[in-house]
Formats: sequence, structure tokens, C-alpha cells
Amino acid sequence: MIKTYITTAIISIIMLLAIVHGIIRAGLPSQTREANLDQTRVSRIRNVISAISSYYYQYSKLPRTFTDISNQLYSPDDIKDPQTGEEYIFELTGQTSYKVCANFSIASKDIKDTNT
Repeated sequence: MIKTYITTAIISIIMLLAIVHGIIRAGLPSQTREANLDQTRVSRIRNVISAISSYYYQYSKLPRTFTDISNQLYSPDDIKDPQTGEEYIFELTGQTSYKVCANFSIASKDIKDTNT
């Protein structure tokens, strides 16, 4: 009888350690969600940059607003934050320079390398 309790306790401890290890390794669900949202932001901004490049190649000038590149975008959602639905900030900084700004959930210094 005591042997059964000890075996059950050992198995329970092993299972608990496995769960804790999994959470530490993969991160909490909220952290995973934030990382996925940031990855979507990066993907969308890359699509916006590609659309801006296509526009520049076609018209030899930068677009003034996101409306100018609406035909080049893969999706109208590419200019919007996946969490808030607000448009990213697009700003011309010169004749051939611009910036696209977004707020990310995770600071770049806190990002774990997921390729290992």
C-alpha cells in the first residue's frame, strides 16, 4: 500500500516537473500570444515595405499615404495592427526615405531565439 503511494507521488512529481519545464521552455500562453502578434506585425510591415517598393518602382516616387499603395498590398489588413486594428504610422522622411512605425508587445531585447 505504501509502495503504491510512493510510486504515485513519484509519478506526480515527474509530471509536475515536465509541465513546469514545458512552460519555462515554451513560455506562458500570454507570452506566446504576444510573440505571435509581433510576428504578424513584422510580416505585415514587410508586405507594406514591398508594396512601397513596387509603388516606387512603378511611379519613381514614394507614396504619400497608405491609400496610394492599396493596389500593391496583399491585403488591406497589412496596414493595420493585428491586435488593435489601428493603422501603422507611415511617414515620409525625405524624397527617397520613409518610416513605418508599429508598437510591439515584446521588447527586442526580450525575444528568445526560437531557431535553436
